[in-house]
Amino acid sequence: IKYLMPATFLYLIEKTGTVKNNSALMHVRGTLNKAVQNIYDPVDGGFFRYAETYRWEKPHFEKMINVNAAAVILLLKLNEIEQSELLKDTALKTISYLSLNLFDHSSRTFLSFQVADTSYYSLNKENRLKRTEPPVVKKVFTDRLSSALIYLLESLKYLDDPSFEKKVKQSVDFLASMVAGSKSVNHYYSISSQKWSTPDQLPDYVNLSRMFLIASKTFNDPKYLSLSKKLSEEMITKFYDKKLNIFLEKFPQNNKDIEYLLGLNSLIALTWLSYPIVELEQGRLEILTGIFTYFSGVNQIFEDSLWEPGNWRFLDKYVPFLKASEIYMNRYGLSE
Repeated sequence: IKYLMPATFLYLIEKTGTVKNNSALMHVRGTLNKAVQNIYDPVDGGFFRYAETYRWEKPHFEKMINVNAAAVILLLKLNEIEQSELLKDTALKTISYLSLNLFDHSSRTFLSFQVADTSYYSLNKENRLKRTEPPVVKKVFTDRLSSALIYLLESLKYLDDPSFEKKVKQSVDFLASMVAGSKSVNHYYSISSQKWSTPDQLPDYVNLSRMFLIASKTFNDPKYLSLSKKLSEEMITKFYDKKLNIFLEKFPQNNKDIEYLLGLNSLIALTWLSYPIVELEQGRLEILTGIFTYFSGVNQIFEDSLWEPGNWRFLDKYVPFLKASEIYMNRYGLSE
């Protein structure tokens, strides 16, 4: 399987800066070019979920909000370093796809995905006009939308598109109304019934709290920061394990996956380390220390995983840990 690894690629772009011939940047550029050539839909716009073969053949034809949001920010950031009509044009057409296909005007939010249809996407433009487009599922999944909005919020600084910015903010406010208006976070929303359902899950809290923190900075609005802090406190109550000193899922089978837990706990750490420093004096610094201590053996896990074919996706779990560790060590000088 071939797919984009947004956390890893963004980290490499940030570390590379403007060094155009850097080998890491060349890898990112090469992968993005492959993605544009093989899993981007040049007719209707938007990226498919992934390619099903090692050589980028046979796209898996779902179009996911988070995959497309990640593609947008990657294309825009790389284009800032290396001006490219292809990168810029693909980013803008992907934004157009999100606005036209995945935004629901009745609920004023982006939806989560458009279903796969191999026969439809195999057709050219002329023949597609004779067919009905694959349906967009009329549901919003909290973790998927909030993770997508993290990328879309960051993309706004590279765009001059008030209409798209409005859609992004409306989507943020859609999730904000759920968090502010209920006693607990819900996992998904049905457009047809106009109701939230399914109990909260740790990824919902992790992505929501990070998204609201970024929204507070993007729109200079303290209400989003308050929501982020609220969710962080609820996370401690609902998901923090005082024996292991890390956050665990409600589902025991998920807690057997050390990479999964590493990714979620690292994103929590990154979010908290982006709060005003005074916020960490309220017990969170001790929890952060516990997280870094628990995952202190991650470097060995990382090295072992690199030798396992097809497990490069571990990098997207490892990079948030690496970034959080750097901030933690630079700020507090404490041993992990």
